[in-house]
Amino acid sequence: MFAELEFEVLEEVIIGPKKKPGTHLRLIKTKKNNLLIQTWNSIGKTWTIMYRYGDIEKTWKSWKRIEVGINERKKSKRKPMGNTSTRKPKDKGTVPRTTKGRTKSSGVG
Repeated sequence: MFAELEFEVLEEVIIGPKKKPGTHLRLIKTKKNNLLIQTWNSIGKTWTIMYRYGDIEKTWKSWKRIEVGINERKKSKRKPMGNTSTRKPKDKGTVPRTTKGRTKSSGVG
């Protein structure tokens, strides 16, 4: 339908596992020296243009920072912080709302 672009792939960014990436992007340079960012469409098995206008270099650097941040976090051996104790949490400072043991005063006296 549309004419295929002739381009050169400059860089690629893969966010997530390499076998089945969550986001796969590439920076391309066309014949007219325009920069574009494409994303892989896994359903249609095609590359589609994601960014065409604006500051493409700034946007690409942002995606690269995101890739490094996410992929480095996945490589980390640290255990996640949180409630990892085996004790049951206790409600401190709360008063049970029961009516057992209470009697109404008769008001005689």
